[in-house]
Amino acid sequence: MGFFKFSSKDKEGNREVRFSYIDGIPNLFTIPKEVVDVTINKKLEKLIIKSALDKNKVAELPLNRIKDARKLTEQQITEANKSVVGRAVVGGLLLGPLGAIIGGMSGVGTKKKKEPEKNFLIITYNFEDTEKQLVFEIVGASIGWQQFLTELPKDSTSIFEVGNGPVQL
Repeated sequence: MGFFKFSSKDKEGNREVRFSYIDGIPNLFTIPKEVVDVTINKKLEKLIIKSALDKNKVAELPLNRIKDARKLTEQQITEANKSVVGRAVVGGLLLGPLGAIIGGMSGVGTKKKKEPEKNFLIITYNFEDTEKQLVFEIVGASIGWQQFLTELPKDSTSIFEVGNGPVQL
């Protein structure tokens, strides 16, 4: 398969979307914003994350361990608190290193140039006795990400509303 992807399904008909990997799988995807294909394989009951550049880089997550999946914007992440420290702490608690970086940066200075807002897919899953997150950036090549998101679990106790609503604290 080439670098360009024009479908939201793989060869077996599983929902598959191309994202830019941000965080959540230590030591596997080492290129910043590496392009990955994320597949919901219902037959195997797994979420499969595979590098678009190196097919040997693969991670699998059983679907029954996924607790929540949401699309969040930078604004939703950063509006969780008003202070730089508070934003970094809340962002770090919610989304790990990505949240801390975005949260901390959001309170510094004023933006002169309006950049297009970044959107992220955050998948929260259970790992041993803790919750962990996979973070992907939704990019132009993320064809079919809305359908992909609807096929993943949503947590009714999340501090974020189901869908794309405002942050609730």
